[in-house]
Amino acid sequence: MERVRLTKEERRVLRWLQRNDGSKRKQIEKLAFAPAVRSLEQKGLVRGFWSEEVGLVDAALTESGETYIFFNPRLQNPINWN
Repeated sequence: MERVRLTKEERRVLRWLQRNDGSKRKQIEKLAFAPAVRSLEQKGLVRGFWSEEVGLVDAALTESGETYIFFNPRLQNPINWN
């Protein structure tokens, strides 16, 4: 699987979703996580559940996101060898 370049906040969201998968979710830091979730949605790693009134309600890893974490558990960014 090809590695995707992730920001610090995106890695934080992926780790949070991985740890809290299947258990009762804590309150999401909506203001901090919403932009990262939206960016991860565009990359196909996370699915965010949005409400017009509240904004970000919940988020979950997609199958691609779980596969990405399986092959890259430390969430390291790809190295630019040039």
